[in-house]
Amino acid sequence: MKIVHDMFMQRGYKADGGVMGNAAYVRGNRTLRILFGAFVKYFNFTISVSDVMNGVLKVGIKKNTSGM
Repeated sequence: MKIVHDMFMQRGYKADGGVMGNAAYVRGNRTLRILFGAFVKYFNFTISVSDVMNGVLKVGIKKNTSGM
């Protein structure tokens, strides 16, 4: 779980609520994205990590924004 968190942090994302391993990660500015469109980058992902069995982890990644 810490590996996923560290990977997003190294790429410039910020944790936005939740706990490590089950949180939203955001990069960019949503307000500027709405105002200036494609000239401003904005990314928002929800990550969920669960233990399936015998130490095997299942990592779910969901994109929360449509880019519009």
